[in-house]
Amino acid sequence: MKKSEYNFDNLVSFVRQPTILFHKRFFFFLLIINCFVSVHAERSDAHASDANENDEANRVDPVSAVKLEASVSMADAARKRAVDFESPDYFPSEWDAADSMYVTAANIPKTIGNIQQLAEMFDNAANSYDDIFRKTIPLYAQAREDEIMTVREKLINTGFKKYFPDYLRTADNKALFALSQFETGDFYDARDTAADALNEYEILYTGAKILQIRREIIEHDFVKYDAGNFEKADDAAQTANDEFKAGNNKAALINAEDALRCYDNVLANGLRAVGETRN
Repeated sequence: MKKSEYNFDNLVSFVRQPTILFHKRFFFFLLIINCFVSVHAERSDAHASDANENDEANRVDPVSAVKLEASVSMADAARKRAVDFESPDYFPSEWDAADSMYVTAANIPKTIGNIQQLAEMFDNAANSYDDIFRKTIPLYAQAREDEIMTVREKLINTGFKKYFPDYLRTADNKALFALSQFETGDFYDARDTAADALNEYEILYTGAKILQIRREIIEHDFVKYDAGNFEKADDAAQTANDEFKAGNNKAALINAEDALRCYDNVLANGLRAVGETRN
């Protein structure tokens, strides 16, 4: 009986040993996991705290943001206005200085600590652009006037005014109106009016050359040497005249230039034929 009990106790002891060992190991494992989670949570809290502090530092006051946005808009508008009237070409060194202020401000990140400084930088850039623009306008207007007067003088020298004074008067009125727009500060409309006046003078000058060369072809009886080009020239000239009367100056100039090329070909062929005949 004792032997049997002894054997049974040994058996129970043997069976229980792995179970106890397993519980000890499992408890140790849980302890390690808990420590790891705690450390990770502390680190996450620290990162979250740092992120919140950074967010707070980078947060921009709404009122200041509106002021900065207005300053940026003013600088952008002033810069575009100056570029539209070729200020960089007239004052390159001053333009570079103003543009450097603008680019520097544009590349600085916005934070609550520097937003006022950024607004001032954009304001300074806008003021510099405007100063350059104001100095540019008289030079720009004079350049447009010089262009117009150069073409007008060539037109007058063809004798065009004697035969078509009304056309010349219309172009002159546009040029004078552009000048008045520059003087009253209506700069964009003045630019467009001046360009339209110049275009009109160019059309009239091309038309005057067409009349001259066509008259020469007729007087020398050169049509027979290139009747095809002469017909093309007449058609293009008529189209140019129709487009001009309709106010389509761009199409009028294109057709007038086509007509002039065809008439030039007729004249060249006529002169060549006469030269060969005489030789």
